[in-house]
Amino acid sequence: MAKYIASVTIKNMRRVYSDGTTFIVAHIDSRGVEHTYELPSPAVDRLYALTQGETLTKDEAADRLEPFAGQLHLTYQRGWKLCFLVLEMLVVLVALGKATIAKRGNSYYFAVH
Repeated sequence: MAKYIASVTIKNMRRVYSDGTTFIVAHIDSRGVEHTYELPSPAVDRLYALTQGETLTKDEAADRLEPFAGQLHLTYQRGWKLCFLVLEMLVVLVALGKATIAKRGNSYYFAVH
């Protein structure tokens, strides 16, 4: 059974859960469609290690993670789809208190502690 961690709002509210080995991020988009992402804990840990101490966008974070995406067995391993997975991983870091988020213009920036 997945344990609720926290909610984070980026355009829409996202609910973050963990079952110990996987983080689950769920949100309902503006059309009322629910999206759920399952993110392996090792992938979130690797993203944290690669970005700790920096402030960056999801695209910049995806560039850091892309060389490791294959060995982390991510659903998407490059391009814009990887960017969306990385956004959800960054949401997990915010939910865990390991990052904060700020909007500047049309972009969201994540400060990873």
